[in-house]
Amino acid sequence: MSDDHDPRYADSYDDNRYSNSSRDSYERDAYDRDSLLGEANINRQARGWTWISWFVILSTVFLIVSLRQSDARQAPVKLPPLDDTAASMQGLEELHGRAMIGMGELMRQLPGANPDDIKKLVEGDQDVPAEKMDHLALWATGTFGQRLQKIVIVGDVSGPENALHLLSVLSLQLNEEKLVPSAEQRKLQRALSRLYVDYQKKKFDAPTLKDDERLLILSKLGWYGRVALTPPESPDQVARKTVLEGPLRFCITIFITFGSVLILGLLGLLGYLAFAISAASGTLKFGIKPGTPSSGIYAETFALWLMGFMGAQFALELLPWPQHRLPLLLVIMFGSLSVLIWPVLRGIPFRQVRQDLGLTWGRAGILEPFMGIPGYSMMLPMLFVGAMIMLGIIVMLAISIGPNAGGNESAFDAVQFVPHPAVISFLQGDRWTQIMLILLACVAAPIVEETMFRGVLYRQLRDSTRGFGWLISGVFSAMWMSFIFAVIHPQPPFAIPALMGIALGCSFVREWRDSLWASMTVHAINNGLVFTILLMGSM
Repeated sequence: MSDDHDPRYADSYDDNRYSNSSRDSYERDAYDRDSLLGEANINRQARGWTWISWFVILSTVFLIVSLRQSDARQAPVKLPPLDDTAASMQGLEELHGRAMIGMGELMRQLPGANPDDIKKLVEGDQDVPAEKMDHLALWATGTFGQRLQKIVIVGDVSGPENALHLLSVLSLQLNEEKLVPSAEQRKLQRALSRLYVDYQKKKFDAPTLKDDERLLILSKLGWYGRVALTPPESPDQVARKTVLEGPLRFCITIFITFGSVLILGLLGLLGYLAFAISAASGTLKFGIKPGTPSSGIYAETFALWLMGFMGAQFALELLPWPQHRLPLLLVIMFGSLSVLIWPVLRGIPFRQVRQDLGLTWGRAGILEPFMGIPGYSMMLPMLFVGAMIMLGIIVMLAISIGPNAGGNESAFDAVQFVPHPAVISFLQGDRWTQIMLILLACVAAPIVEETMFRGVLYRQLRDSTRGFGWLISGVFSAMWMSFIFAVIHPQPPFAIPALMGIALGCSFVREWRDSLWASMTVHAINNGLVFTILLMGSM
């Protein structure tokens, strides 16, 4: 009889007798597993090079972080103060602009809309005129091109008076810094001034604007130019509706998404309460079954995967075919799962590998993936805590660094956000790029990352620390695995707490279900919502 059908491995921990009604359940089942395997079999099986593997893992993580920090310390491509290219506003800054304009339009369409409330989107909730101007000054940032696009946002949301004020501030700051715009830029600036003076006089067809000035506004400002030429009171409401169709969809998507997330998060808190009641009554079925005594082999497996996968990613950046990088990355991600043959080669039967890693149907059978929906609800409170810690770090950094850190003393320094590279690629890419990124983030990443982190790495940590007790083992394993998961992602360091919140939520679901299907669903839902918002914002 082969090991793959050895009765010592075959479902010896079926759900009919497995429960975590006490803290000693995990240790008791681990003892039962070791007894079933027998001391001779344990000695015959390879234990794995645990410490060497962890040295490789930590060294690889350190190398990844060092390389990324080195890239981050390199001075980014600094846009000149008078830059007015369309690319200068792309990314999260453009997303923010579309959201503000869409929000203002959505508020106008509500019954009993109050124009003063709409203006607060730009002016802030201030009653003193001087304080309103201080808040409005926050929009006087960025390069020349970014300024003009922000002026359009302010003019559309809060009226031509504020747009004219920002145009005056722009002229003053250009003189203060002795910057001389090109003839075309001066003409564009004058055209916008003439446009908003017309709007201030209630002439919403802008009769004083010449045809060549209209064309210049459209050619230089693109979509923002179309917004500027079709104000809320525009006589051509059909054109206005066409221009704002995308931003309106975007804002509605944001409201629906965040409303749903809020409701699911509250349900998640109730879920934790239900878990606490079940634990107190001794009926809670929770915790993963103990795995093979050779858990060190899974440390080897993760080390091999991390070195191979990250090495392939860095090599991919060197290829001279940027148009093929995303499809190749998709192949690399799924191909990296071939590392799961390593535990089998090291003597662990494949059936045992599947059980150890949670690649089984779990407690709900074919319905197991759908358990990721309540699992997502229970992940959200952890994500919320991580996000609050992240915001606290950002605020403390802003206070400690100050407004002029890094020599950014010019009023025309470019506004550049640095999110996950996939976000920028998605917002600036064509539809093919967006489809590939959706496949990578919502299909490949949930399958591969859950298998390797909540499957391989979490299993190794969980079994190697089981001697410390169920609670300490679970908390330590989840925290350490989540930190590694977060720190190797290509996002700013302050985003680590939020990423850890997601990983901790997936770890909780892994423990709850003793299967990866539900945590894969959680991962897919989370990424899917993010990319849904990005997709609506880019349309």
